[in-house]
Amino acid sequence: MDFNKKGFTLIEILISITILSFMSIAVFNIVNQSTDTQERVTKEDQELLEIESALKKLDYDFSQLFTPLYYSSPQEEEGESDQSDDGQDEYNSTNPTYSEHDYFDGTSKSGHPIPAIFYEKNTEFILFTFSNKRKFENSKESQYSWVRYYLSTSDENKNLLQLNRQMKASDIYGSDLDWSKTPSYSLTNTIKKLEIFFWDLEKEEWVDSIPEKNKYFSPIIRVNLIWQDINGNENYIDRTFRILWPTFDTAEHDKLVKAAMYPEENENDKDKED
Repeated sequence: MDFNKKGFTLIEILISITILSFMSIAVFNIVNQSTDTQERVTKEDQELLEIESALKKLDYDFSQLFTPLYYSSPQEEEGESDQSDDGQDEYNSTNPTYSEHDYFDGTSKSGHPIPAIFYEKNTEFILFTFSNKRKFENSKESQYSWVRYYLSTSDENKNLLQLNRQMKASDIYGSDLDWSKTPSYSLTNTIKKLEIFFWDLEKEEWVDSIPEKNKYFSPIIRVNLIWQDINGNENYIDRTFRILWPTFDTAEHDKLVKAAMYPEENENDKDKED
């Protein structure tokens, strides 16, 4: 037996164990930090995705905004109509049901009720769209719907705001749209400030209230949004949305048609002006 061979001493073994312990702790810290970073980044991505999804929903609803004024000019007076050569009314008369309505402002010359856009600054935004997809055939739901966005205090943080969405697709022409009985869904609850601006066609500038000429539709809206992430940082988003805007003014188009069909009336109007 060879007694000259030497193994590890106790001190060497203890030193090795100590080094391995430090290495294990270092590896554990790296893995733990990576896990924390992954969770934080995932949470941040979820927050951003939530914000983008909310804006995408608003974009979709606004792009689907509907009004008969795309193809028909508004009926200016009660019972107004143009007479054709055979004495028949070319257009339907105004429906009195929508003359004094909370959500409609009279009818167009084609007889369709004209929904208006409603906006209460920093509180709610209501519009009429054809974005609803009926889930059941022959159901009482319409493809048209009223959509309401409104702000409330966040359920998770009283210092933040929550953006909610409601959609009503039944009894849309009723005189009373009871939003208290309509389901509400939270889109995001991390908002610090939300502003909506409308493009004024006459002034050619952004305004924070609905211009009179844009009362029934606005070709462009702009949303300024400040939201707070999990780290307490404020993030700013400025987004512009457009609708399918008609290429001509229906009221002006009606004037041109009337002038072509009844030139004698046009001459009489000119004589009165002179």
